[in-house]
Amino acid sequence: MPCAPGGGIDKIGRIFAQKLNEALGQPVIVDNRPGAGGLIGFESTSKAPADGYTLGLETISTLAVIPVTQARPSYDQLKDFAPVTLISTVPYVLVAHPSLPARSAN
Repeated sequence: MPCAPGGGIDKIGRIFAQKLNEALGQPVIVDNRPGAGGLIGFESTSKAPADGYTLGLETISTLAVIPVTQARPSYDQLKDFAPVTLISTVPYVLVAHPSLPARSAN
């Protein structure tokens, strides 16, 4: 996973790994590879053999942001990966101190 242990994405990944473990009847290992906004973990997944034994739990940053902000990522997110399933959605909330005069993001 392209995130540090203990965060929200890690927790989702570990719950998913436990369910896979139960369904497959074999161990599923969570390998955290944090850094560079997810680039390190995603590159690690891209270099794994295409044998069905490696899954990447990716986020919007690795799938959409990195390809347009990095000069030459070592992977093509559209050609090098096949989506399997959406396992979660995470809402975002924008907050500000009440003294800030803005009342909307528009």
